[in-house]
Amino acid sequence: MEAAYVALNNKEHQNIRIKDMNNFEEFSNDHMAPLMVQEFIQASASFPIIFTKDPKSMQFKAVALFGLTPETNQFVVEGKWTARYLPMVLRGQPFIARENEQQSIMIGFNSNSKLVNTTEGNRLFDENGDQTDYLKQQVAFMGKIAEYHHITSLFIKHLTDNELLQQKVLTIKGTNGKDHNIQGIYTIDEERLKALPDDKLVMFAKQGLFGPIYAHLSSLGQVDLLIK
Repeated sequence: MEAAYVALNNKEHQNIRIKDMNNFEEFSNDHMAPLMVQEFIQASASFPIIFTKDPKSMQFKAVALFGLTPETNQFVVEGKWTARYLPMVLRGQPFIARENEQQSIMIGFNSNSKLVNTTEGNRLFDENGDQTDYLKQQVAFMGKIAEYHHITSLFIKHLTDNELLQQKVLTIKGTNGKDHNIQGIYTIDEERLKALPDDKLVMFAKQGLFGPIYAHLSSLGQVDLLIK
């Protein structure tokens, strides 16, 4: 079912409860998910990290790749998450953080999520309409994701400003012997990176960019995990 995010408020949603996530079946059709730069090193051992470009906004984003084709997720098996790492965006479900026009963070949730109900799980608000400890923890986590998203945008800006992202087709030989081509992805061009002037390389080092850069590059070796 398609996600339907609504802004959270203590009047309309006082009786809402959120079940703990023990089943990941609703992610079984997600073949990718946004990834924050702070996650690159941990995530790189579990799945490929690539960059995609939004055709409308022309903005790049970093994503974890879970399948070779849309609506395939090789890491959800009988409702269980089988990868070693679970991205923050999935850990935060069914909540979402969005920046409004006043540049403050708004918290919403997916009203279509199977975790959302009115009888079972963690309450969001108490009888007085105040946030429960559970919701306070979720809001803090969403705030961290919003902060990391901003840092990730700056990281990607460094890459694009220096023309380091290249469009690439990954060709993988499947178990049936046929080649699978993954198109519409971008990776960091290692040769362009090496060719950057010394002052740029020093700046990259001081900004701590090389850790996530090489985590991304090493993660491309995990593509074979998507073949089953």
